[in-house]
Amino acid sequence: MNTPSSTIRWTIALVLLVSFSVTALPRPARACSCAGHPDLRASIDASEAAFVGSLIEKQDVGKGDFGGEAVYVFEVEEWVKGDLGKVIEVHSASDGAGCGFEFFGGDQIGAFLRLEGGELRSGLCEQADPDALLVAANGPVTSTSGIGHLLVAHGWSSPRLTVLDRDGATVIDLTPIGEFELFTGTSQLVACPQGRYAVQLTSETVAVWDLATLEMKAWYPATGSSGQEWIRTISCRSADATSILAVAQSGTGASLYEIIPEWEPLMALPGETWHIGTSYVIAQTGHESDPVLIDMATAEEMPLHETPEGELQAISVAPHPSRDQLAMLETRFPGGPGKVESTLFLLSSSGETLRSYDIPWEAYSPVWLDDHRLLVQAYDFNDWGRRFGYVFDMGSDDPTVIESWRGDHPVADGSTIYAIDGARVVSANTSNGEIETLATLPTEFAGPILKLHDPEPVESTTSTTEPELGTTPPLVAPEGDIAAVPSAGLQWLAGTVLVGFVLGLIWLARRPA
Repeated sequence: MNTPSSTIRWTIALVLLVSFSVTALPRPARACSCAGHPDLRASIDASEAAFVGSLIEKQDVGKGDFGGEAVYVFEVEEWVKGDLGKVIEVHSASDGAGCGFEFFGGDQIGAFLRLEGGELRSGLCEQADPDALLVAANGPVTSTSGIGHLLVAHGWSSPRLTVLDRDGATVIDLTPIGEFELFTGTSQLVACPQGRYAVQLTSETVAVWDLATLEMKAWYPATGSSGQEWIRTISCRSADATSILAVAQSGTGASLYEIIPEWEPLMALPGETWHIGTSYVIAQTGHESDPVLIDMATAEEMPLHETPEGELQAISVAPHPSRDQLAMLETRFPGGPGKVESTLFLLSSSGETLRSYDIPWEAYSPVWLDDHRLLVQAYDFNDWGRRFGYVFDMGSDDPTVIESWRGDHPVADGSTIYAIDGARVVSANTSNGEIETLATLPTEFAGPILKLHDPEPVESTTSTTEPELGTTPPLVAPEGDIAAVPSAGLQWLAGTVLVGFVLGLIWLARRPA
């Protein structure tokens, strides 16, 4: 049953979604909102037919319930389910605002079909990444070595994790214990110091994994005992994962907690987004707001940046993984066509500038690859198709530039950088700049990624692990059944995911791939 506060949060999310759909696009078009496919395999089973193909022709045929109607003619490359011929005609809205097809990376798509009034129908909400759809239908390439190299989360739609070997083949799939509802996927996957353990955050639980044995060692609830607070960000503070800090948010504010063995409040926090450092927390109201550093020991707040009056700037920060330092990326928009400048600052925890780098492009998303390297993504403001990856070595004055780089959640293994691009795991070699796709997962948007810590060979290809709670040293988990973990924040998360998904679709529609 919904609590009053959880109902309010869900209502707010729906109001935001409806407001966005009414105001975000030019009228009379109506914005299309899709929740996505939490499980591509289940979507295949539930569909009447599914295919991967390329657009041959689009024919506008008049008006429908949601604006213009069109017939899309596809050449089918592979039937995932059913077989309706080599060339098919699919009826849909004439644009993405009305839930018609959108072609983000060319003419090829994957799509689920339904039969209505003797016509095949589909659209934006039935689209799927074509490669991911084929993997979901046919299964991934199975590892012959059985030795994992990367641990990849399946994103916001599923708590599942996949272990890949060095060639991108699947070694094993891992699933946390318990019955998970839709949209309870992984929002964070954080390595502990020394890399033996990792912490996985979903809307339901905080799970601790042993990256050598690929066993889940413990779990903790991701919502407070009252069910009115839910964890937004986590940080593993000790090598054995016995100290985990978390920022939890409620309807009235946010606080920093240590969550082992039970939630212990440490201090209240301002802001709407948070980054946990070694001895401090950075809070921001948004990426365009000035960040504030809060000392964990004293709770004192110190502004890190002040935007000059009348100027528009985007500020993002990344605490160093092991030292009292942080990276701050400042992107300035001084006005005029193509007038964008970026600067990366390396700061001490007292705000002192240790080093700075100028970037001649619009830059975003600073992420530490290891103790001394940091990756910043950038693109040409006048040509959104031109993208770059800048790798900054704190011991060097000149960054390494990777042309055409795009990827989220990057991690490094020597000269190789791994990251997520939609459903794909991609790699880039910083020595020669070569980029390739290592693997495609059966999900629409893969999540965080980690490099494994000297894993042992694995024989099976699937695994659902369940620790003996409270008896697995050195980790101590709370008593109780994981199925009873409070989930009052789940509905708010689902609503937020819907809003974020719509924003992502509009962003993709406006930016060429």
